[in-house]
Amino acid sequence: MQMARAEGANLLSDTPHDLAMVLRMVADDLAHTDRGNRLMLDLPLEPVMSRVDADAFAIAARNLLENALRHGGSDSPITVTLKPDAALQVANGGPMVPPEILHNLTQRFARGNSSAEGGGLRLAIVHTIAKGIGGKLEISSPATGVMTGFKSYYIPLI
Repeated sequence: MQMARAEGANLLSDTPHDLAMVLRMVADDLAHTDRGNRLMLDLPLEPVMSRVDADAFAIAARNLLENALRHGGSDSPITVTLKPDAALQVANGGPMVPPEILHNLTQRFARGNSSAEGGGLRLAIVHTIAKGIGGKLEISSPATGVMTGFKSYYIPLI
């Protein structure tokens, strides 16, 4: 359903929304699955207003956070940073993803070498939403400044 929404719906709104408020609601909703209390939010003090549809942003954010919760190291924090320009960065610990696997993770049904459950759609959905709004999704492993982990950087159109 999320992929269909990402591919077929209008992903921009006539009215700007505060993405920080949307991100906080998504993180609060996921807090019950985060038994290690690993989600560390870093939100700007001012609202982050954007014409990106609030539901589309929530779907993208939820998929990035669920991906980090599922595939990140169970004892390492997940840093979630929303920047004033509406860029969303999610970084988590865990094993490094080899470049030959990383390159394909935004494709449908692509899975890394994780044993975690999942259909390989989360990053594909985020990638589709990003393209649909003129933004982009960048992924890297290892995460910046460390030797392990994973980082996703979702840059929407404001």
